[in-house]
Amino acid sequence: MFKYKLDGQELTEIEAHREIRTATVLATLWLGFLAVGVLVLLHVVEPQYTVDDVILESASAMGTSGLSVGITNPDLHWLGKLILILFMWMGRVEIIPVLVLFTSLLRPVRQAIRMKKWH
Repeated sequence: MFKYKLDGQELTEIEAHREIRTATVLATLWLGFLAVGVLVLLHVVEPQYTVDDVILESASAMGTSGLSVGITNPDLHWLGKLILILFMWMGRVEIIPVLVLFTSLLRPVRQAIRMKKWH
């Protein structure tokens, strides 16, 4: 029998698995957003920047750490600026509120699509 503790509190096995599942989902979402952003940025940054540079810049923006290799500059393509702005915002407010906002914004679109299927 294992004892599960989180912040000094003992957890039941079900609570521990729920915490692990939640952490896994959040990490997967974070990495997924990071991967998509890196792929987009790779297409809009100047060729002198490597994949490592783009990953560092993106992860730094999402982590709000402020590290930079110089990608963020006035000459960056508008799409690259938008991606980095979104990453900085997501890093500040966390990923769950961002997902709630996007799903609520897309709800009318999904409802309109469903209505067209029925008519």
